[in-house]
Amino acid sequence: MIEETLSYEMLLDQLYDGVYFADHAGVITFWNRGAERITGHLRQEMVGKAADSATLPHCDDKGISLFDGRSPVLISMERQALLERELFLRHKDGSLVPVVTRVSPILNSLGDAIGAIEVFSDNSSRLNAMKRIEELEEMALICPLTGAGNRRYAQLALENAIEELKRYNWPFGLLFVDIDFFKNINDQDLRFCGALGRGGIHGDSAQHHG
Repeated sequence: MIEETLSYEMLLDQLYDGVYFADHAGVITFWNRGAERITGHLRQEMVGKAADSATLPHCDDKGISLFDGRSPVLISMERQALLERELFLRHKDGSLVPVVTRVSPILNSLGDAIGAIEVFSDNSSRLNAMKRIEELEEMALICPLTGAGNRRYAQLALENAIEELKRYNWPFGLLFVDIDFFKNINDQDLRFCGALGRGGIHGDSAQHHG
């Protein structure tokens, strides 16, 4: 039995993901090396502690505690249900680490929850990729000179406005202005471009069709 337990823990220590077990009271009984790497908390610091918001804060991107400050492992055991969510864990150094976490109850043969397991994966690469995609999309739709939407952005905005008109009967207006020698204006006074990029009157948007 001891050899089986050791082999089991050794196997979990090889995982890149963070894994920990908690007993029926929500006290951490196992903490793998992946959890150490992701959170900065060593095994000897975590085993024996309650898996609550004080020990392992589960936060949103602003650092506000989720689950009303309760332990997700206790919630999972109470509901006898899987909890899966994208959130942030607070690292030992105080920083927020984006993760995908899954919490599942451990049931005995009678169907009673006797513990829970939480597995969390570092989600930094995905968030960075999404941020880069957003930046590329912005580059494709925003005029770098004025900061206003370009021709493609205007087309999308017009299509969206027409769809809203059809669906919700929301009226809209369109004003097209052709400025002669616009390049000369840009060259002489870039503040004009900045004003254009910040939008129109009362929240209306401006697009550059150059």
